Amino acid sequence: HALVTGALETLGEARAALGAAQPDVLVLDWRPSGESPGAVLEALMLASGASLPAIIVLSTAPEPATLPSGVVAWFQKPFDSAELLRAVLRYVPWPPAGTA
Repeated sequence: HALVTGALETLGEARAALGAAQPDVLVLDWRPSGESPGAVLEALMLASGASLPAIIVLSTAPEPATLPSGVVAWFQKPFDSAELLRAVLRYVPWPPAGTA
């Protein structure tokens, strides 16, 4: 079994993807877009129709003193890719249901 990944370029694509599937983890490459972090997370929550998956942020900005709601980890660029993978795997059920 493998992890399924996808890359989305815009907030609109992310909204559509969350409306179609419920991922375990969302890795968000945080680039200033004119929208506040709270507004982006709120838009994603509305699109998901339920609670958000675990969100991991990648950013050039340092980790804030308090992570935004729903964010479970923050990696400042450049970061260790092995550490990112370990963070992702903490929130992915493994092995997938029905495969044991």
